[in-house]
Amino acid sequence: MSKLPLLLPLVFLTACNSLSVHTDYDPQVDFSALEEWAWIKPVKTVLPDENAETQLASQRIKSAVEAELASKGFVQVQDEAQADFLVAAHAAVTRKYDSAYVNDNFGYGGYGGYDWNYGYGYGFGIGAPTVYEYEQGTLGIDILTQASRKVMWNGTAKDVFHRKNSVEKREKVVRDTVAKLLSKFPPE
Repeated sequence: MSKLPLLLPLVFLTACNSLSVHTDYDPQVDFSALEEWAWIKPVKTVLPDENAETQLASQRIKSAVEAELASKGFVQVQDEAQADFLVAAHAAVTRKYDSAYVNDNFGYGGYGGYDWNYGYGYGFGIGAPTVYEYEQGTLGIDILTQASRKVMWNGTAKDVFHRKNSVEKREKVVRDTVAKLLSKFPPE
């Protein structure tokens, strides 16, 4: 039996199963003065096939951002004019392609003697390139100054998007992603 079907999921998970988080900020901003915040615009989520799922994803992101900022002591206000900073969040899912080279090697050692150098053995290997498709989710959060609406902090998280996850798993993934992303806000 070929090991190829057993190795493909392992290769796929190894290649794609890591959340990457990148942040950037304006070092001129005094982040210690920030206390109150407001949404600048609704959370926008874009999926390859628009449907009700995008509204649910947007709601999950919004709730997670609000909870994470509240846990850091920031107070949400409804009026942008009262806020010290504004928050915008956007998410997208895109189709990606990757490749891997999978080997299915086999070998056999024969017999040997005591003082004689004899024996037999054989082996062979088959390699095959494999291309697979997956969906990558990207979540971006922008923190802007209230007065000039210039970005003072930006964070982006990318990971494989698993469409077949349960509702509970999706909510956990969004909460964990937002927590990891906002763990770097405010910058130290």
